[in-house]
This record gives sequence, structure tokens and C-alpha cells, in this order.
Amino acid sequence: MAHRLRSGSLTAAQTAIALAASNEETRLLLMREFVRGWNDISAEHRAPLITKRPPIIGHPGWDALLAGCVEYLARRDEISVPVWVSRPEGWSPNFFFPVDLPSLRVRGLVDAPVELARRGVMLDIAALEQERTSP
Repeated sequence: MAHRLRSGSLTAAQTAIALAASNEETRLLLMREFVRGWNDISAEHRAPLITKRPPIIGHPGWDALLAGCVEYLARRDEISVPVWVSRPEGWSPNFFFPVDLPSLRVRGLVDAPVELARRGVMLDIAALEQERTSP
């Protein structure tokens, strides 16, 4: 398991390392853990989670999803967006649907925040913030 900060939240760099070592089935859960960890800590402790440039995950869609989530969360919470989110690896050359359920694909096309959609990632951020209801 990745090393965590005292707060229990994964940093973007730790998340990238875990994503690179994981299979497709667990990657969305790791992204959910990152987003929920972010939301669970106080605003003054969030910036350190994203300052260190994460390593490249090695899959354009997941690299773009992590960069887009960090940009979205930082803008939403009025935290400086780290420069590393603009690196070329943070953009998917094709549309990327992290969830393969038809209903969530449509929802991703309609509701993806601009920080994800402009990177080619079609995912409603709410999918990462909701409680997991099925195995």
C-alpha cells in the first residue's frame, strides 16, 4: 500500500504510483480514494497533496484523469493549480471512459467538468465522490 500522509490522504504522486502498479479493476477505486481523501481533509492541508509532480502512470487516459482531477479540485477549492498538470502526458489522445457502463458513459459525456473533458476524459466527477454501492 502507498505511503500516506498523517491525514490518511494519498498525494497525487502516491496515487500515480499506485495506479501504475494496479490493474484496470482497481484504478477507479484508487482515484476515488484520492478524491475522497482530498474532500475529507481541511482546506489548508490540501495543497501539499498536489505539489509534487507525480510519475507518469503509463496509460494516457489515467494520466489525463489524474491531472484533470487535480486541476478540477484545485480550481474548485481556490488552490493554485500545479504546473505539472499541463505536461503533455496529462492529455489523452483519444476519448477515455474510465467506467464502461453505458449509463455512466453518457453521464460522463454530459457532465464531465471542463478540466476532464478538455483532456479527453469523459467522467462525471461525482462518480469519484459517491459511496461505492456494488462490489
